[in-house]
Amino acid sequence: MALKPLRPCNKPYCNELTRDRYCEHHMTELTRSDRERETAGKRGYNRRWRKAREYHLSMFPVCVVCGRSATVVDHIKAHKGNHSLFWEPNNWQSMCASCHQAKTNREDGGYGNILKPPRS
Repeated sequence: MALKPLRPCNKPYCNELTRDRYCEHHMTELTRSDRERETAGKRGYNRRWRKAREYHLSMFPVCVVCGRSATVVDHIKAHKGNHSLFWEPNNWQSMCASCHQAKTNREDGGYGNILKPPRS
């Protein structure tokens, strides 16, 4: 079987060449952060959430950003474990996957973004 070609690590600013998505150093870092993260169920994304999400998308089927078909229910203000904020329907908005990913990357420092302190 042929080997995959070498390419740069997916971690921003890392120029290590790898046959996988991340170089060995960043793969270890990624695995560690995955281990430290609670499961989706423990963070509230359980059967109850799936039903609420399904209902919300049936009522608001269009992405609030671009107008395409929505597939994700986004928490407008990050709940960070606050269950009352998590379950507050006024804190939900329908989004398509690409708009949601862009919002998440902006807010959580994706694509090598440096997180900025929240505006007051």
